[in-house]
Amino acid sequence: MEISVISNVLAPVIGIQVLTWTIPGPSHLAVAFASVCGGRRAGIIAALGVASGAVTLALIGIGGMLLAHEWMPPVQKIVRILGIIYLMIFGLGLIRHSRRDWIFHTPELKRTISCRVAFCSAYLTMICNPKAIIIYGSVLTLFLPAQGEPVVMSLILAQIGIVGWILFGLAACIF
Repeated sequence: MEISVISNVLAPVIGIQVLTWTIPGPSHLAVAFASVCGGRRAGIIAALGVASGAVTLALIGIGGMLLAHEWMPPVQKIVRILGIIYLMIFGLGLIRHSRRDWIFHTPELKRTISCRVAFCSAYLTMICNPKAIIIYGSVLTLFLPAQGEPVVMSLILAQIGIVGWILFGLAACIF
């Protein structure tokens, strides 16, 4: 494998993952909830669910954008523009809401969540997360080679799963 593939494709994808991980969202809550209610093991299993959801979204994004590269270049630009607009609106909403004082009242939590429930809920949370859909549907595709080799695409998917599990696994261990 060429060094250019690592520097132009794999390194930016890790950068995107780390940056998006630093912005808390529904996936963080799913992992934290699983850790608090089911223990560290359930949290790590939930992290695996989030990583599996990320791989699923990336697979859909890569497959769809490879078709768009080949068949409909204008659709690709529209998806990217919509992704940028969504992220700008999302970021402005975060800034606006960060200035409010929030007080959360949570009832006493019991350790009743199973690992299966933790995985499934985290997976579904990731699949339904609009931020993740935009990231894996448009931003990720900026770094894909136009004529994607199957080996490179497989490495991207494996990297997304592994890095996602590590990052969310760390979050699970905190709780």
